[in-house]
Amino acid sequence: MTNTDQYKQATLNLWKFTTSKFISAIGSSVYTFGIGLYVLMLTGSATGFAITLVCGSVPRILFAPIAGHLADKFPRKLIVVTAQLSATLIMSTVLITTIMYELYLPLIYVTAALLAICSTFSNIGLTSSIPNIIDSTRIQKIIAFNQSATSSASILGPVLGGLMFGVLSIEIFLLIYVISYAITTTLEMRINFNLYMNDEEENETKKSKDATLWISIKEGYKYVYQTRLLFVVVTTAFWVNFFAASLFIGLPFIVVQELEVSVQQFGLIEGALAVGMLVMSILLSVRKEFQNPINTMRNGLLLLSAFIASIAIPLLISFEGLGLLFYYMGVALLIGSTLVFINTPLMVSLQKNTPEKLRGRVFALIETIASAIAPIGMILYGFIFDLLPAEWVVFSSSLTLFCITLYGLRSSQFVNEQKEKKISAVN
Repeated sequence: MTNTDQYKQATLNLWKFTTSKFISAIGSSVYTFGIGLYVLMLTGSATGFAITLVCGSVPRILFAPIAGHLADKFPRKLIVVTAQLSATLIMSTVLITTIMYELYLPLIYVTAALLAICSTFSNIGLTSSIPNIIDSTRIQKIIAFNQSATSSASILGPVLGGLMFGVLSIEIFLLIYVISYAITTTLEMRINFNLYMNDEEENETKKSKDATLWISIKEGYKYVYQTRLLFVVVTTAFWVNFFAASLFIGLPFIVVQELEVSVQQFGLIEGALAVGMLVMSILLSVRKEFQNPINTMRNGLLLLSAFIASIAIPLLISFEGLGLLFYYMGVALLIGSTLVFINTPLMVSLQKNTPEKLRGRVFALIETIASAIAPIGMILYGFIFDLLPAEWVVFSSSLTLFCITLYGLRSSQFVNEQKEKKISAVN
């Protein structure tokens, strides 16, 4: 295959990847919205909805290390397609069962857990394959496109779900999910997962296939711990997910509870957050790749710490009428943009600095951290906001993130690492 043909194939991979992500995200978003309201109507309490969320998150923590091990041991295309086919078959079975009988709560909980397992295997397999399906110069583009698809779905999904719920039956929500995942599976089956896999990488991957599950997982964690750049990037992902909880708990608490903004207006504020993510994703998809991703992440985290503090400003300074709404919409827009601004160079660094044979396990570690720390942070901040004044919690979180960023992402340690690489290259 010539370089021109390879580049054309990579472009096709890019659009298949992005389209499949968008369709699956839309289907999942519409289904999640519909099933959430269905559970609330069925039970009349938030407990049933909370159990659904737990069933959808705990399997990700438990199965991510296994998915990472298998992604480095077996062909990733096989893992991705098998996971997507399984999700399609599961939802088809649920749809048929619902038509013949009824959609009961236990079935919803089991389905949420099974879909979370499928999603974990699919996401890790697909994400760890990005350097093999696209040329290195367009890794930032494909990551930005992926975030654009997810952000668009987060905007359109609830809108479509809200328009459909009450008019259409729950069976239609299930059918939309089945159709979206069937299309996604078809698209991902047509992606060339080995387009940029060279012989040396293939041989290294084969050598790592003999390791047992436990040894394989330990190898991945050990590599991240011993590689300074990756360790800092993974640690950054940890803190971003933790302090994001202060936003996602603090923002609705302050806006709705403390300032008594209407639910409809809060919906506009959340929409601005998703719009900010979408706009920044589009901008980064056409921008040249960041030359110093660590500096970019550091600057983004410093901005995020400032924006976290800004959500408590109206508790100290009075805003009148629509001024309060526009203020929070502006802050949400900036927060959404900043989260993507941090996440994109983080993901590019991981993709480019992780060896092929370990990529599945490294991304499994990220998945485990994200799935575990986010709910822990939300529970912790939920208690803290009930105990302490909201402005104290927000300002202390902002200051803590600011200090951690300055220390953890200081330039000196990476300058030393670059010097070591140059010396080893000369020798």
